[in-house]
Amino acid sequence: MQADPQTRPPKSGRSPLVPIAIVVVIAVVAVLAWVFWPKGEAPKPAQDNLPPPVVEQQPQPAAEPEPAPVDNSAAEPEPQQVEAEPATPAPEPVKLPALKDSDPMVRDDLNALMPSQSVVKTQEPQLIDKVTQILATAVEGYLPERQRLIASPDKAFEVVRDGDTIYLDSDSYHRFDPYVAIFVGLDDTKLLAFLDKYQPLFSEAYSQLGLDGDNLKPNLVQIINLALATPDPAEPIKLSQPKVLYQFADPALENLKPIQKILIRMGPDNRAKVKAKLEALKSALDAQ
Repeated sequence: MQADPQTRPPKSGRSPLVPIAIVVVIAVVAVLAWVFWPKGEAPKPAQDNLPPPVVEQQPQPAAEPEPAPVDNSAAEPEPQQVEAEPATPAPEPVKLPALKDSDPMVRDDLNALMPSQSVVKTQEPQLIDKVTQILATAVEGYLPERQRLIASPDKAFEVVRDGDTIYLDSDSYHRFDPYVAIFVGLDDTKLLAFLDKYQPLFSEAYSQLGLDGDNLKPNLVQIINLALATPDPAEPIKLSQPKVLYQFADPALENLKPIQKILIRMGPDNRAKVKAKLEALKSALDAQ
């Protein structure tokens, strides 16, 4: 970086004091010349038998020695050599077990990720396979009918009847409170680190399903976008019961994907919490 012209130290050679000294010497010489130099008087008539006039030698002003050049090289700081910081070595890749032997390690990491009272059944075998099956099905908006990894709600689905009109009971929304609390409480960084760590095993499990093993994160983003597109219908929500099972009376709600219908059954408060968490996860995935 170049020094500011106003603050830059002078280069080697004469310093700014040298011209000033020269001016002073010239001024002293001029004063001495004015004092000792013969004045312009009128000449006197010559006198016979007088000894020749003695001409006084005009003293010459002693020349002042020229100041020695000032070495300002010491004023200029020598460029400092900045030692490059040693590069941080990349962490050693985690050695993963074979897919069929991965349950103990995966179970330990899941238990560390989940709270102690979790609805995820980590004691199930073939954890990576089961998670992969859920993701591969959820990307289409569905969930496996017989998946056993996530426990079902304790309370039953309830409705409210007003004559011939059936409404979704808002008390049923609380069935999903434990699920939402666990999901919202997950650490985004740790969750993505879990997925990154086991990416090779997920890819292998995807391949065993006949799917592209590199689709894990794209599928996650697709599932998140599908869930975020769930509408927020006005309350109370009307139902119909053409046979045994209840349906949404509004065809627009009934035609939603099963994952979106679950979000409707969670109620507006739980749905808002889940959507906010999904937005945060999506941002974290996009940042990778």
